[in-house]
Formats: sequence, C-alpha cells, structure tokens
Amino acid sequence: VKPCKVVIGTQDRGTVVVDVTIDKYGNVIKAEPGAPGSSTTNDSYLFTKAQKFAQEIKFDNVPTAPLETKGTVTFTF
Repeated sequence: VKPCKVVIGTQDRGTVVVDVTIDKYGNVIKAEPGAPGSSTTNDSYLFTKAQKFAQEIKFDNVPTAPLETKGTVTFTF
C-alpha cells in the first residue's frame, strides 16, 4: 500500500470514515466520506480532504482479485 501525503491546512479536528471501492489493480475508483464512524465531525472541509486523500491511496495490485472490492479508510485529523 502506498499511503497518501496528508496536509490539511486547518486546525479543525475530527474523524472521517470514507467508503472506498478499489479495483483489482489497487486503484481507488470511488471514495465517499461520511460512512458510519464519522460521528466526531460533520465539517465539510474535513470530509472533502478525507475524500481527496482516500483517492490518492494506492493499494496492492492483485490480478486474481474481484474486479471491485469495497472497504473503508479512517482519517483522524
């Protein structure tokens, strides 16, 4: 997994859970912030940053995996 570089540019704090869909090549093809567990904040700026960061993550390439895999990524700001 290649982590994303996280720079948020705000003093706001909270936890944002992002639903992600990943293709078998390790690319995030869909990221939707606000999944259950994001109850510590409803800040739209943090949601936007979490979505952007989730889209930058590169997971392992697994050619034998299903075409799409769903999961979550949690960001604590």
